[in-house]
Amino acid sequence: MSTSYYKHLNVHKSVGDLKNLTSVNLKDCQKLKRLPKNFYRLKSVETLVLNGCSRFEILDEKLGKLVSLTTFLANKTAITEVPSAIVRLKKLEQLSLCDLKRPLQLPPSLRGLYSLTQLSLKNCNLSALPKDLGSLFSLERLDLSENSFHSFPNFSGLSNLLTLSLDECNLTDDAIDSVNLGSLSYLRHLGLQNNHFHTLPSLSGLAKLEDLYLEHCTNLGLIKDLPTSLELLCASHCTALERMPNFSEMSPEYVEINNCPKLIEFPGLHKALNSGMSLSMKTRNNISDILLEESMLQGWNGRAQLDLAGSDIPKWFKHVGEGGQVHFEVPLGCSPTSLAMCMVYSSCDKNSDYPASFCVINHTKRASFIARSDYFYETFGEDFLWVGHLSNYELNLEGGDSVHVVAEIPGFNFRVKKIGIRLVYDKFINEKSFEGIQFFVPYLQGKRRISTDDDDDDDDDEGDDDDDDDEDDDEAGPSHHTSKKMRLDPSIGPK
Repeated sequence: MSTSYYKHLNVHKSVGDLKNLTSVNLKDCQKLKRLPKNFYRLKSVETLVLNGCSRFEILDEKLGKLVSLTTFLANKTAITEVPSAIVRLKKLEQLSLCDLKRPLQLPPSLRGLYSLTQLSLKNCNLSALPKDLGSLFSLERLDLSENSFHSFPNFSGLSNLLTLSLDECNLTDDAIDSVNLGSLSYLRHLGLQNNHFHTLPSLSGLAKLEDLYLEHCTNLGLIKDLPTSLELLCASHCTALERMPNFSEMSPEYVEINNCPKLIEFPGLHKALNSGMSLSMKTRNNISDILLEESMLQGWNGRAQLDLAGSDIPKWFKHVGEGGQVHFEVPLGCSPTSLAMCMVYSSCDKNSDYPASFCVINHTKRASFIARSDYFYETFGEDFLWVGHLSNYELNLEGGDSVHVVAEIPGFNFRVKKIGIRLVYDKFINEKSFEGIQFFVPYLQGKRRISTDDDDDDDDDEGDDDDDDDEDDDEAGPSHHTSKKMRLDPSIGPK
């Protein structure tokens, strides 16, 4: 039964006669204040949805009679109390009470909800949790974000927990220690944004942890050991952060530490970049200055990409062009292993997220190749540097080749100001070095990306335009490497 399109309906008491009813969706029934008592006779109901019933206030103690209930969703309601009888719902798997209009009071015990796998209590103005929360051993997803807790129970009994969100929960050093995060051995996704602790406890024992969110923890000065399984770390706006853990044995896909001006130590960074870690650090600090030294580039042989504060192409990029394009010739007798690329860009829209594309046009071999970065950009009007590698495995650049590289970011709000290229000869670069999508397009389609002022060297090619005009721009499609996107758990991360 669904009344989700009838906002002003109430539920008639005769609903209790529908003995075979299994699903009840009352979403957005804004006049509904409570369910008729006869409703609780429905022992066959498995799903009950009250989301958006903004005037719904009372859950009857008879809720415990809905013995077949597996899913109960009551987000954005006026519920103020969960009856203790809820523990009789032995089959309940999903319980969600988020964004409530009034403070929520939970029963003193949740022991008995042994089938519960998902519990969402986001933004309920909670100050305390049942002490036996750790008894919910089947729980896999727990969202307690945006509540101002005074204390926490021990979570060590949540042995099957995969996702935990404690964003904006008033977590102090004592509180985060009491949670006992290190005991959650199956945890994969952890959100701790907007909290007050100064030190993050060691998480090295969480051997399955993939994603960790620490943004806006403005007191955080030290991150202790992290597990080698970590793939994504977001710690932007941790303005007191000085020391990162040792990354020498880690190879995450992406680390974001924007606006961390006090950062002075990042042990193992060189090795992590060499293993393919991409890094965004858009505020200048001691570490960003080190990153732009030539010696750092020499160690790269993976797909690492850097996004840093800066407006100048480093001097060790030999070929530099204003705007989004540069032309160079490969020296005779030389075969580079990769192109080191650097781009200065800016944006006037902080909400713009677009990937960059790099088109390599080899005029000598009449070939064009496009690499599109999976690395997204969120800028705030300042200038930033993007640095990365493009392997010569596909480009096949050789001595004597005349080449253009054109960098573009779509959207009117972006501007590519400069691009720099350095040919790398003395270091093997993995053929899958570029984290993104790569594919060939017809030569003249790539050539048309070059501005006319920089195209004088290649006028002899214009007579051949008809050979390629029937091909669609970029629609030749990705023909080679496609990388894995960052896996962001939908229940945690930036709000």
